[in-house]
Amino acid sequence: MKIKIKYTAQLKKEAGVSEDWTEVESGIEVEDLLRSIAIGRSDAFRNILFDEENNRRQSILVIHNNEQIESEQLRLNENDEILIMSPIAGG
Repeated sequence: MKIKIKYTAQLKKEAGVSEDWTEVESGIEVEDLLRSIAIGRSDAFRNILFDEENNRRQSILVIHNNEQIESEQLRLNENDEILIMSPIAGG
């Protein structure tokens, strides 16, 4: 099934795109989706998403179909949209 993924801030810069579609297995959980999109990306991209223990950083917000998710165990459906928001820094 296909999932639309949108990136913001540093993730957008490291991904080189603001959004893309990814093909995943039916019923994939959000945490597994995040791990799958990190494969083949730069170390910087993975380091923005995950800490040293390979856990999603608490500063990363994940929005599923316009609603912030609280559980990485949320199962996704065909054509769902995921927005991954990384922290914005600056002055």
